[in-house]
Amino acid sequence: MNRWHPVAASAALALAFASPSFALAEEGVATLEIGTKQTLADRLAVILNSEKTIIGDSVDDAKASQFALDLFGSQAEMAELEASAPGVMAELIDKLMPIINHSLRVRLPELQRRQSALYAETFDEADLAFLIRFYESSTGRKLIALTMDNLQTQNMAKSAKQSDDLMITSDAVLADLRSTARAITPQFDESDKPMLIELGRSSVAPKLQAMATRTQQIALDWQNEHLPGEEEEIMALMESIISRRLEATE
Repeated sequence: MNRWHPVAASAALALAFASPSFALAEEGVATLEIGTKQTLADRLAVILNSEKTIIGDSVDDAKASQFALDLFGSQAEMAELEASAPGVMAELIDKLMPIINHSLRVRLPELQRRQSALYAETFDEADLAFLIRFYESSTGRKLIALTMDNLQTQNMAKSAKQSDDLMITSDAVLADLRSTARAITPQFDESDKPMLIELGRSSVAPKLQAMATRTQQIALDWQNEHLPGEEEEIMALMESIISRRLEATE
């Protein structure tokens, strides 16, 4: 089962400077604290791929569950199953969500490690220090929160439905992130301008754009992996629920 939520974790990293309305104001002055590149990359990876960002809370589960329902409901076999046992899809997803969240939580350090390696490859120490300062600012935290809360999923859903195994492409993720960036732009105010302008005019801006596809692909590959025995646990649970539901209709 695919979840859209983890792929949004680096949304702000890829698209933070997408607001054209901030492009003409005066440039701010950055104050950078330089550290070792790997230490800084590790810190940035934790900020952008935190448990809150990747797994979220009950509200995020509700969004992910609805997304999954929409995807599975588009499959003829699953639609037939739902028609035979109304409510079975919602029960399946509700029971599977704790397993998925546990897997994401246990595997989270691996995602952070992979993203950190990309950050260290892409940015120098000054870039990383700047990005950390940005994302630890009130504007940076606001950007991440708004992106997660307002994430568009139309292209991801379309991509998954066109795939035989419901896989989402990085291009679809980026298309939805661009739509999200446009949608949240009006929610930034004058107090956010200095940091957004500084980011938009910094040397990291073209590097962010250049790495956008790779950082999303890393997240997609990671979210489609499993803990040992996880797939078997999911299949057993699904078979049990489906069998019980179908027996109840006979």
